[in-house]
Amino acid sequence: MPGNLLVRDASLAVLAPGRTLASASILVENGFISWVGRGVPPYRPPGTEVVDARGLIVSPGLVSAHTHLGLYPIRHMYRGFRLDEWVRSVLGPWESSMEPRDSYSSAVAALASLVSRGATLVADMHFNMTEVARAVGNVGVKASLSVAVMDRGPRRGGEALLEENLRLAEEWHGRAAGRIRVSLGPCTIRLAEPRTIEKSFRAARERGLRIQIHVSEVWDDVEYSVKNYGSKPLEFLDRLVGLSTDTIVAHGVWLSREEIKLAAQRGIHIVHNPSTNMLLGSGLAPVWTMLSQGVNVALGVDAAPRYDPVQEATAAAAAAMLRGEPLAPTHIFSMLTVNGYRALGFVGGTLEKGSPGDLVVWRPAGYLAGDVFEALVYGGLEPVRVYVEGELVAWEGKLANIPEEEVEEHLAYLRERLAQIFGEEGYRF
Repeated sequence: MPGNLLVRDASLAVLAPGRTLASASILVENGFISWVGRGVPPYRPPGTEVVDARGLIVSPGLVSAHTHLGLYPIRHMYRGFRLDEWVRSVLGPWESSMEPRDSYSSAVAALASLVSRGATLVADMHFNMTEVARAVGNVGVKASLSVAVMDRGPRRGGEALLEENLRLAEEWHGRAAGRIRVSLGPCTIRLAEPRTIEKSFRAARERGLRIQIHVSEVWDDVEYSVKNYGSKPLEFLDRLVGLSTDTIVAHGVWLSREEIKLAAQRGIHIVHNPSTNMLLGSGLAPVWTMLSQGVNVALGVDAAPRYDPVQEATAAAAAAMLRGEPLAPTHIFSMLTVNGYRALGFVGGTLEKGSPGDLVVWRPAGYLAGDVFEALVYGGLEPVRVYVEGELVAWEGKLANIPEEEVEEHLAYLRERLAQIFGEEGYRF
C-alpha cells in the first residue's frame, strides 16, 4: 500500500534535472508528494515515517528501462565474445535450460542489486515471466514486464510466446496497486518473423500496452534487414507496423541519421545500454545525436556485470567520450530518471508536488567535490534508503521486503544451477 513519509532537512534535494533545493524537506502522502519546501510542512498525516536527512541528499528514484533479470547469473560470463558468439556459447545454454524456479531466483537476486542501488522502476523482457512478476511484487518495486517473443533462438515458437505474453497481461497488468505493468516483447527482427511482430504490435495497441523490441543492437541487424526487407531496421518496422509513442527500442547502436529523425517524428523511446554494448563489441550508440534531435533516450542495465543504474550512468558518460560526443551529467541524469519513467509509461522521475514518492536518500561517499549531478552520475554517492510511493523497499544495501538470508539462498541455488548447466565450478557472486 502507498505510504506516508517525511524526508526532513536534507542537505540538498535534486528536484529534477538541473534543479536542486538546499535544506529541503519532502512530504509524501498516500504515495504521492504533497509538499516540498524548507523546514516542516504545515500538516502531516498521523503515523507518517520521518527520516532525518541532515547531511544527506535526496533524489528521484532511478530507472533501468531495459533489463534481463533472468540473465543475472551469467552477467560475468562475457569471455571476449561478440553478441552472436555469446548467445551460442553462454546465453543459449542458460536460457534453454531455465526453469520457473531459476527465473524467480534470478529476478530476486537481480532486484536485490538494482533496488538497493537506487532503482525504483525496471523494465524486463525474458521468460517464465509470471515468476518474475511475483518477484517484482514481493520486492515492491515498479516494473514493465514482457515475454521475449521469438520464432528463432533458445525459446522458439512466436505464437505460443505471444499467447504467454498476453496471459501475463491478463493476470498482471495493473497489479500491485498499479506498480506492475505488462508490455509486449517481439524480441528483434532477426528472431521474430514479420507476422509475429505485426501480431504483437496489433495486440498491444488493442489493449493499450507498450511494446519493447531490440533494434540495431549490432551491425548484423542492419545487414539482415537490408538483405531480407530492403530497408534499415527502424524503417522496416515503421513500414510494417507504424511506429509510435508506444514503442520502446532497446540499443539503437547502428541507427542511421534518417532513422533517428524518424524516431523523433514518431515519438519512439530509445534505451541506451552502454556496458553490454561495449563488452560485446556491439558499438557506441549515437546518443548525443538522438538527444539533439529530440528523441527520448533512457538508460538500461541490460545484462551488465553490475546490475547498478549508477554504474550504467558512468558507462554512458565513458561511451559518449569515446564516441567524441560527451554528455553533460544533467543529460545522463535525465536519461536515468525522467526519460526512463516516460519511456515505460509511468509518471515520475522528479521530486515535485504530484509526483510519486519514488525517491532515494544518499550519503556522500567520502569527500564530495563537484556538483550533485556529477556525484550521482559518477558514483560519488551511496544509497542509504530507497522508497517506492513512500514505502521503504531497500536500506543500507538490503531489500526491505525480502530477508537477506533468503536472497543468499537464491544465490546459492543459482550457483548450483550454473555448475549443472556449464559443468564448471567456482561460481561466487
